Order: sequence, then structure tokens, then C-alpha cells
Amino acid sequence: MGNEPQRTTEGTFHTDVLVIGAGLAGLSAAITALRAGVRVVLASSGTLCSGSSFSPATWGLGMVTPGAAGQQSLARAIAEVGCGRNDQQVTAALCQNAESSIDFLESLGPTLETPDNPGQREFIPCFDSVARSWHGFRSKLWLNAFNNALEPHMGAGRLLVVEHAAALSLLQDGHGAVRGCLLWTPAGPVTALACQTIIATGGFAGLWGGHLCAPQNRGACHVLAQDAGASLTNVDCMQLMLGFRANGRVCVHNEKVFRWTHLVDGQTGASIFAEMGIDEDLAAHALALHATHGPYTTRLPSRLVEKTIAGFHVKHPDRAVMARLDPAFLAQPNKPEFVQTYFAWLKQETGLNPEDPLPVGQFAHSCNGGIAIDPCARTSVPCLLACGEAAGGVHGQDRIGGLASTAAVTFGRIAGATAAQAAAAAATGASNDLHLATPLPLCARHDAAETAARVGALLDQYCMVNRAPDQLRIALEDLGRMQSAGPSTSDPREEIRLLASQDGAALASTHQADLAVRMAQLVVRANLAAAADR
Repeated sequence: MGNEPQRTTEGTFHTDVLVIGAGLAGLSAAITALRAGVRVVLASSGTLCSGSSFSPATWGLGMVTPGAAGQQSLARAIAEVGCGRNDQQVTAALCQNAESSIDFLESLGPTLETPDNPGQREFIPCFDSVARSWHGFRSKLWLNAFNNALEPHMGAGRLLVVEHAAALSLLQDGHGAVRGCLLWTPAGPVTALACQTIIATGGFAGLWGGHLCAPQNRGACHVLAQDAGASLTNVDCMQLMLGFRANGRVCVHNEKVFRWTHLVDGQTGASIFAEMGIDEDLAAHALALHATHGPYTTRLPSRLVEKTIAGFHVKHPDRAVMARLDPAFLAQPNKPEFVQTYFAWLKQETGLNPEDPLPVGQFAHSCNGGIAIDPCARTSVPCLLACGEAAGGVHGQDRIGGLASTAAVTFGRIAGATAAQAAAAAATGASNDLHLATPLPLCARHDAAETAARVGALLDQYCMVNRAPDQLRIALEDLGRMQSAGPSTSDPREEIRLLASQDGAALASTHQADLAVRMAQLVVRANLAAAADR
């Protein structure tokens, strides 16, 4: 173990810990590993701080910790809303380390926001019934903090950041241990050899055409991890949220205002519930219940809201559903603090006022499942770890609001500490007997952007609120026709030679398209299996 990542040949680096992903989880992992004294290569598909936690689609993030209610109370609530599909040991690790994750963040400089009126019902987390400790994370305030935390390590040569890097395949030795990753960058292929590799690339909601996450979150590393031998869990457990498009951007709709919201036909102004033959008192009850949680769920009567919107769009595909706030509510002088904060963000970021009608629709938001991990963030594959939204096991069918960001920081820290300890104890040197866990194409066949659009349209049509088995089978057949077939190789030397050629970008694009199709197939199959179990 040296003082800095070593360049062994052009485009090849050897380090102690490789972190793939530079969102909240990846940054937490990298900083924790660096503080433990090991060398780190941090690879990002975008720039630093480019994960969903830093996406402009949301007005801010809540981070929930157990608070006075206690760890066991939170663990029970997680299992209840998750329908028992969470890993109890992994959940326990989250509950035990959540409070220290707040301390870790604030050690970087800024202070997380706390509410002036924490007892207001709007601060009870989604799907929860207990007021817990709530902290507000405003991503713009933390961009400099994370960069400042990493800069000394870059200056000392112990950290190498590789931006705009797409993971193409994990590298495995003859014993099955992961020894790094083959990456594609605008400058060509990069081989990052590492004692320990951490996947922190976010979820796969970006596969959908309509989504509220970082666009690069398309599940490529989920496929790569599975190819290396890791297991996936709860892949069917998606969070769908109502959102809207405004001034060229997509934004999440604040569910806390559902109690004062009317959903109307954008053409006639009539209630969509009335148009769909649904009793208005029943609709009002569903909206009031939905004000306690943002994501769609099949567990509660609030599902009527999304079901009605979906049915309305089937009946009137060319009409918009508009969300209008009750004028009497808007006239109230003392609105809930949570709602006032949202209104201020809405005006500042989109130019919209609370009284403006919003064209709401359904969007894929985040994933409650992913790569299965243990409480130490290890996967079932030696030397491979996962954290953040890329990891599964913390949550189940539904997720308590404010825990995604808390879990990202918590398991990012755990993964960084676990990897650093293992790397420090490992023998130096890398095996020469390496192979690509995921074979790569030998020739270019299709364009990633075109395939992404086709996959997105397919998932929007068949894998949103309505997930009927017959429709899912149609989606699976269509995805099968998108999957390309052709010669491939698991020899990293051959693939690097091809990627370094003039067709390297086209080969990488073909491979990324294949990974998107394969991940979409995994999602559809998981939903079919879940439908069979119901």
C-alpha cells in the first residue's frame, strides 16, 4: 500500500479502494476511506456531487434519524411499511448509525437545517406515524463542503478523481474476487485496479422516460454486480411520485398540500374523480391520506389518487391533469412551515406561484431494492461492496420518508470503513489473471440514446402504476427484441485494445445500451414474480 494511486501503464491505475459513484453515498464512502489512511480512486459518471441527492428535481431532502422515539421504534416502522421485505440486520445497522451520520455530515462544515416547529404533522415522515428527528439537506450548500473535504487528499496525491466515467465491467481474479473495474471516459478506457471496490452508483429509476432522479441512474452497475455473482433484492420495489414539468425541468410535487388540492381535467376544469365516476368524499379521503406520504403505495386507500390519474390518461390520452390548490387555503396567513418552505423553493426555482395550476403526472422516483448487502455493506462477492440507493436490504415494499439520504450517508460511511480496513490488511500487488465479469461487444451495433428512449417509453407504458402480468409480458417480449446479439469477449486486454481504437466510443455506447436493456428486463421479471406471489 503506497501513498497514492499508482499508474502502472497508460490508462491503468492501482489503488486500495475504488469508489464508483460520486453522489451522497459515494462521497461519504470516499471521505471515510481517505480518513482511514488508504488510497482512493473515485469514479463518477458525471462530476463530483452528481447523484440524485443533488438533482434539481427536488426542493430539498429530509434526513430522518430515530430521535426520541428510539432505534427499535424506527426499525419496527421500517419493517411494517416494508411488509417485512427488508433485511432486519441491515435495517438495524442503519438505525444504530443514523445519528452519527448527521455528525459526520456536519463535520464537513455546514449545519443541517432543523424545523422551527418540529411537532407539526407535516414533519412526520412519509408512511410513518411518529415524529422523529428531522434534518434538512439543501444540496447547494454542500457542494463546496464535499469538494473542500476531498481537495487536501487530491493535493496529497492520495485521491484520484475520474469524472465522466462509465463502468463497463468489473474485473475478477481466478478466485472470483473483484479487483477493480474497466471504465470508459471521453479520453478512452481506464482500468482501475483495486483491493476493494464500492458500488455507489444510485438506483435505476432513470430507466423510465419520466423520472425524478439523476439521468445516469440506470442500473448498469446492478447488472455488472450480478454478472460478478452478487444477488439483487426487491428490484420490484420502486417509488413512484407525482411530479410536474415546468419551465423545461421536471420537479417533484409536494404531497403535504394534497389536503388542499383539487385534481381537475386540464381541458374542462372538472374534477377527474367525477369524470371517472368516483365519489368525491372518497376522493377527498384518499387525498387527505396521501398528504401523509408522497410515493404511490398499493397498501393504502390513497392508491385511488394514482389509479384515477392513470385511468384518466387511458381514457383521455391528450388531456392533462392539473393540480389546483384551494383558494381558502392559500388565503390562510399561517400555513405549515414545511409547506411555506416548498412554496418559496417553487417560486425561486421555477417562477411558479402556489396559485398556479400544475400539470401533474407520474414519475419513477427512486428504488427501495438493489444489490444485496450485509450490515457491513459487503455483497456476496469477495472485495465488492455497495451502498446508497444502489444497495438493497435496508427497505422493503415501501420506504419511510427521509431514510434514503440517511441510508446513503450511513452505508457510505460503513462501506468506506469496511473497505479501508480490508485494503489495509491485504497483500500488495494485483493479480495478472483477471477477466471481465461482463463480456463486452467486439463490434458496435446500436446507439445508447435511441435505446434509452425506447426502454423509457416501454417502462412508462407498462411498468408504472398499472403492472398487469399480461402487460408486463408484452414489455418483456419487446425488451427481448431490443437486446443485441453478437460476438463478445471477457479478455480485458482485447477489449481495451478495441476501446482504444477509433470505434471505442461506439463500442462503449453499444455496451451501455445492452446494460440498460438487461436492467429493464430484470425489473420487469421482478414485477412479474411479485404479481405471481400476490
